[in-house]
Amino acid sequence: RGAYKPEAIRSTWRQELDEAFAADDPLALGRRLSKRLARLTNDGLAEKTNKGHTPPSHPFFDACQAYAGAWAVLARALDDAVVRFLRRAVDEVAAGVTQRKARANALGYGDLLTRLDRALDPAAGPSAEHLTAQLRARFRAVLIDEFQDTDPVQYRIFQRIAGAAGAGSGAA
Repeated sequence: RGAYKPEAIRSTWRQELDEAFAADDPLALGRRLSKRLARLTNDGLAEKTNKGHTPPSHPFFDACQAYAGAWAVLARALDDAVVRFLRRAVDEVAAGVTQRKARANALGYGDLLTRLDRALDPAAGPSAEHLTAQLRARFRAVLIDEFQDTDPVQYRIFQRIAGAAGAGSGAA
């Protein structure tokens, strides 16, 4: 199928492998090598060998197979470590923002929505029912601009305020 043309190996492959080995970053080396060397693994050779033919066999291809397996394990471990790091960073940044807002006695738009959502939650008891009744008495209609951008918290607030009153009354 022409996957291993000598001219391609001499020009493109050689240049890519030279650049990979010249890299100072071992992870960059691993990423660059894994793609090209995958074609030189026993599995890669078997995949590209024409039907009815036997793929070549050599200790170098065995070494490439071992490298590919080790790189796959390392890449998965690195991916997992990056995900754990990012989750921790997001949690720490969110906690820091919460602390700074508390020290500054400040609320953001999301905080206002979350607090209103909690205050309207029927599980909050009679105070939620009282607040809902007050809002319904004060506002005859609820209008939502850009409904497609409404998030679950906003929609829950809308349902709690207009839900029962709005059902069948034309309020929305």
